[in-house]
Amino acid sequence: MTQVADRLLKPEVIWALLVSIGPTSAFAFWIQTVCQKYTNPSRVAVIFAMEPVFAALTGVTFGGEVLGAAAGLGCICIFVGMILAELKSAPREVQ
Repeated sequence: MTQVADRLLKPEVIWALLVSIGPTSAFAFWIQTVCQKYTNPSRVAVIFAMEPVFAALTGVTFGGEVLGAAAGLGCICIFVGMILAELKSAPREVQ
């Protein structure tokens, strides 16, 4: 247990936690709140539901993570499901 505590108390880890928990999260929530007034609720729901997909893509692009087949399939299912939900709920034009 002390090995884990020693690793968590390293300055690099503490700095990474402070940066990721503090300003970056606050900035993300602020941007979300500001931008929500410019779109409709269903699109906001789609964007929020796509968060796991964005997280996976960010991890692969910037973190060097490897996306397994199950995770890739999950991303595709989430993406397709959200697109279908958005297309279904789109208001139809009255002619």
